[in-house]
Parts: sequence; structure tokens; C-alpha cells
Amino acid sequence: MAGENAGRAASGQAVMGAREAADGRVALRLRDGRRLDPLPVGEVLARIGALVGAHRAELWGAA
Repeated sequence: MAGENAGRAASGQAVMGAREAADGRVALRLRDGRRLDPLPVGEVLARIGALVGAHRAELWGAA
């Protein structure tokens, strides 16, 4: 399984520091350089899950 995605970079990073954790939020840093404001963790996970289920590579729409 790991070999099928070899060479592909992650679409972004999820950042959860003390402030985000206290608020139940996560900030996303996208591959194109965008830094999204912190969003509720459940919302982010649901959106990522839907995109993975649809076999989509991007996390959020174009800038």
C-alpha cells in the first residue's frame, strides 16, 4: 500500500497548538502556501474524509 503513493507530497499540514487544542480547532497549512484560520476539528475531519472517499487530492478550493 505504501508504494502506491510513493513520490506524492502531502496536500497540507494540520497544526494544533495549545490555543487550538483549548478551542477544539485545528489550523491548516496548505501545500500552495495558504494558511487557513483555525476550524473546528470535526468539520476538518469530515471534509477530509469526504474528499478521501471521493478520491480527491486537494483539501480546499483554489485560492
